[in-house]
Amino acid sequence: MHSEPHTLQQQAEERADALLDFYQHLGSYLLVNSGLVLLDLWQGGGLNWAFWPLLGWGVGIAAHALRTFVGTPGWRARLVARELQRLQTRRH
Repeated sequence: MHSEPHTLQQQAEERADALLDFYQHLGSYLLVNSGLVLLDLWQGGGLNWAFWPLLGWGVGIAAHALRTFVGTPGWRARLVARELQRLQTRRH
């Protein structure tokens, strides 16, 4: 009985840490890439090379967002339950 609140506390802390990590990553992306876009515009009058870091890092941000917001423990538990049911059905 005592371990359940502790487990919930740990889960809440892990979720909060995951959210903070994502928002820090997003903030870095926005800050750095804003500077790169401004530098590119200042140098050549258009977006010549700044598109590439935006695109590459943007893929990383998208993957991080999927892991943070879609890849939740509840989602994993549903996948495990579905796979277990599939395996048990195949056995019988």
